[in-house]
Amino acid sequence: MASKTGVNATKTLKVIVIGCLAGGAAAACRVRRISEDAEIICIEKSAFPSFGSCGMPYVAGNTIEGGVDSLVVTSADTLINRFGVDLRLEQTVTAVDRASKTITVATKDGKTYTEAYDKLVMSTGTRPFIPPIKGLESGLPENVTGLLTPTDLASLIKLRDDGAKRCFVIGGGFIGVETAEQLAKLGLDVTICDMLPFVMNAVYDDDVAPALTKALEDTGVKTILGAVVESIEVSGGRAVSVTVKGRDAIPVDAVVMAAGNRPNSELATGMTLGPRGHIAVNEHMQTSDPDVYAVGDVVTVPHLVLGESWVPLAGPAQRQGRVAAGHIAGGLPDTYKGTMATSVIRVGAVVGASTGASERALRMAGWKQWCGYSPLSEATKDDDKAYSVVYTHNGTHVGYYPGSVPLHAKLIFHPTSGRILGAQIVSDDTAARRIDVIATAIKGGLTVEDLEETDLAYAPEFGSPKDAITMPGFVASGIMRGTQQGMPMTMLVKHLDELKAAGTVLDVRSAGELEACNLGEGVLNINVDELRGRLSDVPQDKPVFVFCRVGFRGYVAQRILEANGYEAYNGFGGMCSVQFTSY
Repeated sequence: MASKTGVNATKTLKVIVIGCLAGGAAAACRVRRISEDAEIICIEKSAFPSFGSCGMPYVAGNTIEGGVDSLVVTSADTLINRFGVDLRLEQTVTAVDRASKTITVATKDGKTYTEAYDKLVMSTGTRPFIPPIKGLESGLPENVTGLLTPTDLASLIKLRDDGAKRCFVIGGGFIGVETAEQLAKLGLDVTICDMLPFVMNAVYDDDVAPALTKALEDTGVKTILGAVVESIEVSGGRAVSVTVKGRDAIPVDAVVMAAGNRPNSELATGMTLGPRGHIAVNEHMQTSDPDVYAVGDVVTVPHLVLGESWVPLAGPAQRQGRVAAGHIAGGLPDTYKGTMATSVIRVGAVVGASTGASERALRMAGWKQWCGYSPLSEATKDDDKAYSVVYTHNGTHVGYYPGSVPLHAKLIFHPTSGRILGAQIVSDDTAARRIDVIATAIKGGLTVEDLEETDLAYAPEFGSPKDAITMPGFVASGIMRGTQQGMPMTMLVKHLDELKAAGTVLDVRSAGELEACNLGEGVLNINVDELRGRLSDVPQDKPVFVFCRVGFRGYVAQRILEANGYEAYNGFGGMCSVQFTSY
């Protein structure tokens, strides 16, 4: 039978997909949409196809009701009847023979069989990383679970329903934080531990992550950070306590392992892998074997700022599945052009959102910071790998309309070209739509000047004439043009003694603000509204380093000083950038 699309007209194309979650399900369904005649076999080791694993913490916390079944995105019946997929659940691919183009499959009843393929898609995902913890040498006790598979979720639900009251979460990333918050919401005594100084610290920089840490602590979750779990005491096949190095043992009823994941790339024998074992692919999601494709959390892909990276997110996985399917079944010119690793997380009362590169990731990749005050600058302004940082703290909408809250934004950009490198936001629900603006700008190759000029929707309930996410563009554009001179406020505070020795540090906040929080002795205080009349109090023979609460009055003071012959620098973002945890 000839294909209706004209593809594979002389031979039925046989496609096997290993793994039927985000990337695998997307690949299988698109192969069918392109070719009605293709034979599509999907092999999934769990009993749940197209499973929304990102929702598992919320099922564990009963925010999503209905148990494990509630997270099935595309049902088995839909895959079979609507898309004509030969769906084989609770079966595991144990080997791939690329020479004969066959796979070996084990069924749940212990039988094995082989299956030939024309094209193979590996969507095998990851498995939890189990740190080298004393007490786990023989495997995980019955009340210790990851939260990566439907089986893991069922285990955690059972522990919850059986009356677990004390839960210890190992790992402060997305799954760990979301699970800790959700279990605390149910009234459990929850402790979370991570080796980094703050939760979500692998995504958010040290000047943003504290706000998310405080938000988690405000939900009642206890945090142990900058520390490692040394041992888990096991008795009768169950974990009874957890010991963090240097601390007393903590009694537990349940432990959730969320310390990161490792790629399930064992089937990719002989194929090119990345340095951490992820499968390397080209722009069509082909591996080093042109008949084998790989998608999702098991692969590395281009990051639009950082280069080749591992980005384990559902959105990119689905797009990768679509690209692979288009290339397999239709010879389409689809390519995966990369990701910005855009993400969002709710933690208690606040929402964090991130896109592009963090400052930490840039520094690990060899980038160096530039600031307007050259003695503190690590790079020249036009270095290819120079970056600058600005902070803004505007309201989510105009202040006269009820309900506005601060939107704390950190924008990272190249100081000469204006290329946007990354952004991080802490605010309310609107953080998600604001970060999407930055993600779109990065994808489109826009600059901070373009961001400044972006025409966003405005009404008093929804925003401001200068939206909270265009304001970082205004500040960054001023730095590019030279009308804004200075450094991030975090840098000013870090080098405070050095700057006091080099010049005058000037606080232009009001007396009331000064009483609430100040930088101590040796800092001159003149309210910005009094500055013109008190210029004689400011020495003119040395630089002046100005700051305020959020940065705007500091900028006004800087312009006043410069107009009167001073060398002046503003602390971008003001004291709010130093007091992020006060959100």
